[in-house]
Amino acid sequence: MANDFDTGRPSFDGVLLAGGRSLRMGTDKACLTLPDGNVLWRRQRAVLEEAGADTVFLSVRPEQIWADADAHRVEDSLPDAGPLAGIVAAFERSRATHLQVLAVDLPRLPARWLRELSRHCRIDAGACGRHADGTFEPLAAVYPVSWLPEWRAALLAGDRSLQRLLARACERGDLLAQPIEAAQAHWFYNVNRPADLQP
Repeated sequence: MANDFDTGRPSFDGVLLAGGRSLRMGTDKACLTLPDGNVLWRRQRAVLEEAGADTVFLSVRPEQIWADADAHRVEDSLPDAGPLAGIVAAFERSRATHLQVLAVDLPRLPARWLRELSRHCRIDAGACGRHADGTFEPLAAVYPVSWLPEWRAALLAGDRSLQRLLARACERGDLLAQPIEAAQAHWFYNVNRPADLQP
């Protein structure tokens, strides 16, 4: 396969971040059944596939056996290090220029959000939503794999704030901060408790 870094054409893998401990949920939220009957992690993987991800990595903990049969399972090199660790693990495996990142607990996010962000990406630049208060929406975003050295160094140094990393990328001109409109805000509804799954 041609190396898209050489051709200048962005290419996309995806990572589904499903390794959280779901303490407030009381059970593995990745395996929850949605009101439409779909299992949450399968719904999110399908979103990444629809958004154009070639390979979708599942970022999980060792004990999450529901992902054992998946050839694209990845585990964090540092346990309990937050979503940055899962992104770095997928960066290390990806052969694409960019990684579409999606948290498992955003069940309302449509694939068209990630497709739109992907259209704005350059080889060494990514795209991420930003709320009206200035905070980024880092777990439904697209990042260049070339950020791996910086993000791995931050992970190992204990600087695991995605907000800080994205602010630095924005200052360098390496990140498009896409405004999240009021009509889109519900896409980023986060599921933390069983009651949150109600339609």
